[in-house]
Amino acid sequence: VFADTPFLTSCDHLRRRYAPSKSKKQKATNTAATKTRAMGSHQRNLQKLFTRFTVGDVVKEKKVLHTVVSTTSIQDTMKLLEKHKIQSVPVIHEGTNKFMGIVSISDIALSVAFRPCYTREGEDVHHLTKKEMEEILKSKGEKLAKPIADIMGLTEEGKYFCVLGEPDPIGRAFHNFSEGAHRALVLRKGDAGPCMLSQTDVARFLLDKLKSEPASHAKASVEKLMNTKISEVPRANSDLSKGKIVSVNASEAALVGFRKLVQYHFPNEWNLAAIPVVSDDDGKGGGGKVVETLSSSDLRGLEAEVIMKLMKPIPEYLEELHGTKARKQVTVQGTTTFGEALRKIMDGDVHRAWVVNKDDRLEGVFSLSDVMSEMAKHV
Repeated sequence: VFADTPFLTSCDHLRRRYAPSKSKKQKATNTAATKTRAMGSHQRNLQKLFTRFTVGDVVKEKKVLHTVVSTTSIQDTMKLLEKHKIQSVPVIHEGTNKFMGIVSISDIALSVAFRPCYTREGEDVHHLTKKEMEEILKSKGEKLAKPIADIMGLTEEGKYFCVLGEPDPIGRAFHNFSEGAHRALVLRKGDAGPCMLSQTDVARFLLDKLKSEPASHAKASVEKLMNTKISEVPRANSDLSKGKIVSVNASEAALVGFRKLVQYHFPNEWNLAAIPVVSDDDGKGGGGKVVETLSSSDLRGLEAEVIMKLMKPIPEYLEELHGTKARKQVTVQGTTTFGEALRKIMDGDVHRAWVVNKDDRLEGVFSLSDVMSEMAKHV
């Protein structure tokens, strides 16, 4: 679709920028050879398997890339994300037709939920009254009518997007996704045009490949990794060990939840676009029973005239949004295997599973970023 358009041509500088020089390629080859000699047989087998797959293998069947022009309103962009059930969209400059960057639902969440207009200077969002919210609505309607270009780069991922090519080994995606990125722009040759690659795409591809992979030392090594308990995966429980499990109480307003999610959504603190909602009788600050999940995607399709819904308790807000009461949460325990947890995430069509104890109390989180991080160790 984009083969003969200025958009694809405008990506040429990205292709040149991210194409390694010959000297860098040689250096990378030498480094890889040195690492390989130092590896054990288990890691060599995994590396051998992963180097067989490229980014092009993963995106072979990816659909056309949805885009918006820089003058598209924030509200219309939210409607587009909701219509196609996507998390982000590339932005094209209206005048030059060149690629400007990627705006994600997290950028929109920050724009909608964490603006100074929601509170008087020095006040906390918990103190907002219904009357104050009604006064805010007038200005918020105008804000949602502003061009999407105005909020590009509000989040770290929006500032530094990842660009990959079809020939890139899948290991490069592992590394980018393990360092905080949740998606990447893939430049494809011919009529296919560019597309988006997500953590979910890579994880689903690997699971599908393992089903059809014939018995081998490499497959045995992957199965060994899949049978590892997630309590033995260093990154999976790091948030708990560092006291960084972020949660919100079910009685709190959806706006409070979104603000807390955005506030902690940084790679070094809470690298998730979602936050667990815990029952009130278990106290604040985590450790409660997970009753819901509030995600940045729960803002998709929100219109100015219904922003007042953000003041409702989170379960009520989500019930109106999804048309159903508390959804079944994807949870695992420390004894759950890596493979089982990954399959639960894929089957639940989510990006993370909450780690709970035998009493269903929140202990940690196992996310696709953890999966990518673990895979990156072996390439």
